[in-house]
Amino acid sequence: MVTTMFLIVLLIVQFWGLYCHVQNWVNPSKSIAILKVETDKEMNGAANFTAIVMALLYIPTLLRGAKLVPNSIITLALIILAAIEFVLVPIRVTNDGKLYSGTSEEMIAKFLHRRKSLKSVLSFIGNLLETIVIVIALYLIFTGGVLK
Repeated sequence: MVTTMFLIVLLIVQFWGLYCHVQNWVNPSKSIAILKVETDKEMNGAANFTAIVMALLYIPTLLRGAKLVPNSIITLALIILAAIEFVLVPIRVTNDGKLYSGTSEEMIAKFLHRRKSLKSVLSFIGNLLETIVIVIALYLIFTGGVLK
């Protein structure tokens, strides 16, 4: 039951992340306002902390969720997602160090360039796929593994 609740929390985090991703594409003014106020060290520290906490939340929850799901394909998908999260932690920390360095104007320029990049689109697609896998896993857990 605890694992199921953590999967629900992950699903909420995923939906929030997708919403923020789209919001940054449509109207980046909130993110720009934050970048104008905060220093590069504060932003880098917050981004690194978030990456590590996400890994500490996601990896065990996805692995424990894989034990609960009565479907081998979704079990394998959850294990792969956990492995991807594990691999992405140092990459996220390195990228955050590059993104959140320099003056506010430099950070804003990097942010505006990044939000229009292919990397941003691929990141959104990856988050969408991860959300779909979590939804299917929760559905299988709640229905006893019956896909109709």
